[in-house]
Amino acid sequence: MLELDNGFAGEWWNTDVEQVIADALARGGGYNTSDALTINGQPGFLYNSSAADAYRINITSGGMYLLRLVNSCMNFALYVGVANHSLTVVQLDSAYAVPFDVDFVLIAPGQTLDVLLHANHSHGRYYLASSVFSIPNTTVVC
Repeated sequence: MLELDNGFAGEWWNTDVEQVIADALARGGGYNTSDALTINGQPGFLYNSSAADAYRINITSGGMYLLRLVNSCMNFALYVGVANHSLTVVQLDSAYAVPFDVDFVLIAPGQTLDVLLHANHSHGRYYLASSVFSIPNTTVVC
């Protein structure tokens, strides 16, 4: 098993994050999502401006890899997974867990997870992806 770099899932804001929170508090509602999600500080292949700098690691088909995931987002929980691969969760916030297999994980802000990636597909690109978990905005009538 090979241990890979830590995978920091984060956000990219084109505005001042303090202002984002201040605006949400002023109007009494939710706040906008970030302009992009990042892995180790890079928005990745979905954003033309950063495709050349996207986070890349070399994976050998048939290998098993330990990924240490950290959600460094301001307020959003994230779904994180590797396209067409299962992950085995082995540690949650520095506490060992009875291993269990998942297609993706939900990781809260500040939370850490250790997962095993089984590279059981042929050579090619293994995309690590994340998506925001958010409750749809609702209007409350008093």
